[in-house]
Amino acid sequence: MICDGTPVALPTETVYGLAADAFCEKSVGSIFKIKGRPYNDPLIVHVAKFEQIESLAFIPSVLAKLSETFWPGPLTVVLRKKDSIPAVVTSGLPTVAVRIPAHPLFREVLEKVGRPLAAPSANPFGSVSPTRAEHIVSSFGESSPYILDGGSTEHGIESTILSLAETIPVILRLGPLSSDELNSVLGRLPAEQLNADNDIPKAPGSLPRHYSPNTSLQLHPSSAAIHRSIQNASNPQTVGVILLKRPSPNEKWPKKSKVQWLSESGNLNEAAFNLYDTLRKMDSDPQIEQIHCHAAPDKGVGSAINDKLSRAAH
Repeated sequence: MICDGTPVALPTETVYGLAADAFCEKSVGSIFKIKGRPYNDPLIVHVAKFEQIESLAFIPSVLAKLSETFWPGPLTVVLRKKDSIPAVVTSGLPTVAVRIPAHPLFREVLEKVGRPLAAPSANPFGSVSPTRAEHIVSSFGESSPYILDGGSTEHGIESTILSLAETIPVILRLGPLSSDELNSVLGRLPAEQLNADNDIPKAPGSLPRHYSPNTSLQLHPSSAAIHRSIQNASNPQTVGVILLKRPSPNEKWPKKSKVQWLSESGNLNEAAFNLYDTLRKMDSDPQIEQIHCHAAPDKGVGSAINDKLSRAAH
């Protein structure tokens, strides 16, 4: 189907992506239409081998070492693009975002197609990303794209995006790979520029509002803050509460609270894996009128979890 120009939802190790031939402008245009995605939000191009990047972008010397360490895997790099890549993929920017995914099904498709695939997350623009095939079906309903079901994704959140387009490496999106992990290869902590300038994204996921459920969401620094917010509400309502770890047996919640946790022990990788699925479950519960989330520790993948939740609550 991809070879015929039809976008297909494929599993990656991060979230499901809606994939099309990166060199076919019509197919890439279909991605934007299916998602309702604005054309000023660039896509990530996925390749099977490092050598394929040479046809897309100018390769800085540091990329080889990053590739040896983190690819295949959840790292996207932004590079100065070559003229071969259609402008619709890059939203007219002088750069292109590229990664080598690790999921065996996505890699198998890349090998069979033999061409780079542009693939943003397989969900309506701005909503919660899918980590299971059924998430895509529930998001799109009868207009759902074709899906290659690969089960649950490994990481549960989008890839880390690192720009190598300028002299100083810059993280444009937080993800499974932390600054410290990148520092181990780069020899320096990369800078961070996580928000779009004037609502013009340099990379996916940098707009102020993103990853958002339909239900109103609030992010809190502690369980105590969640309790206060619920108790101080002028109109008591059924709320969803998402905690980082299982609450203690002595912790009591208001009667109309539906409490879930992202990890039994507070493990951040497990929390990231469960984040979007838990948000979707809360959002689909017709009784829940508001979602309250406990922030993660601001380190490693915890910072990425908080970034997703802060945009969802924007």
